[in-house]
Amino acid sequence: MIQICGRGLRSGLWTAKRRARTAAQDKMIAAISRGLRGSDALDGRLRPGLLSALTPIAASEGHPVYLFSTRDREIGWSTYRNHGFDEHKSDWVVARLGQCQRDRIVLDIGANIGTVAIPMVTKYGAAHAVAFEPEPLNHRLLRCNVALNDVEDHVTCIAVAVSDTEQLVQFELSESNYGDHRVRVPGSPLGVEYMREGQRAIINVPAMPLTRALEDAKVDCEDVGLVWVDTQGHEGQVLAGADRMSGIPFVMEYWPYGLRRSNGLELFHEHVAKMFSRVIDIKRSIDTGADVTYAASDIERVAAALVLPRSHTDLLLLP
Repeated sequence: MIQICGRGLRSGLWTAKRRARTAAQDKMIAAISRGLRGSDALDGRLRPGLLSALTPIAASEGHPVYLFSTRDREIGWSTYRNHGFDEHKSDWVVARLGQCQRDRIVLDIGANIGTVAIPMVTKYGAAHAVAFEPEPLNHRLLRCNVALNDVEDHVTCIAVAVSDTEQLVQFELSESNYGDHRVRVPGSPLGVEYMREGQRAIINVPAMPLTRALEDAKVDCEDVGLVWVDTQGHEGQVLAGADRMSGIPFVMEYWPYGLRRSNGLELFHEHVAKMFSRVIDIKRSIDTGADVTYAASDIERVAAALVLPRSHTDLLLLP
C-alpha cells in the first residue's frame, strides 16, 4: 500500500476528486448519448424526459413557431417533433371545403396553444380567428404564440370554456396530456376510469354558450366561415349552446368514451341531426383517399367502429 503525506496527500486527494468528477461526467454523457441514439431520438433532438429536465417551456422549429410546455407529452411533444399539430387534417378540410375560411372568421374551440387558430390566419387565409381556451397555462402559451407569430391583430384569445350554460364549471387537468383537460359534468356516469380521471386536479373556469361568447366578442355569426371544436367529450354541450350557428360547417372530434363521460353522447347525436345534413369521417376519408360520408341522422353508425376507450375520429359536419 502506498502512503501519501504532506503536499503529496493534498495532490493525491485533488487527483482522486478530479478523476471521480470526470468519471461521473463521463457516465452522464454516456447515458445522454445512449438516449439520443434510441428509437425515439427524433432525428437527434432531445427526448421528452431530457427536454423537460432542462426547461419547463420550449419552442418548436419552423413557421408558425409554438411555445409549449415540455411536460405535455401529447400536443406539446408532437408540435416539437412535427413543427405543428395535425396540420394534415387542416389541409384536408380546407381543400375539401373549397377555402370557405378564406377572408372570414374561424372559431377554434378548445384551442390549446394555437395549432389550429394560428395557421388558419398565417397559412389558410382566414381574416380572423377567435380562440377559446380556458386552462390558464395553455391560454398564456396561446397568447404568447399569437404574439410570437405577429398575428395579435388577427387572433382573439378568450379564456372561456364553451358549453350550453353560463356558469363556473369544474375543469379537470391531465398531468401529461395538456390537450386532455376536460369539463367535468356533475352527475355524469363514472364507470371505469381508463385515464384515472378521478385522480386529476380540479380548477374552476368560466363557461358560456357559444352564441353568448360571440356576442361578448362582438362577432357576427354571419361572418363565420368555419368552426373547429376539440373539447375532449364536451362537444354535445358545445353544439347545444350553438343554436344560432346553422349553415356553417363544423369540424369536431368524435370520441364516444369522452362523450359518454360528459353525459353528451346522445346530446351530440341529437344536435348533429338537427343542425347538419351530412357527416364526413375525416380520418377514414384521409386513409382511404375518398369521402366516407353518412347522413347526419345516421351519426350513431360511426360509433360502432370506435369501441375502445381511446378510439376516436374527427368529423366534418356539413349543413
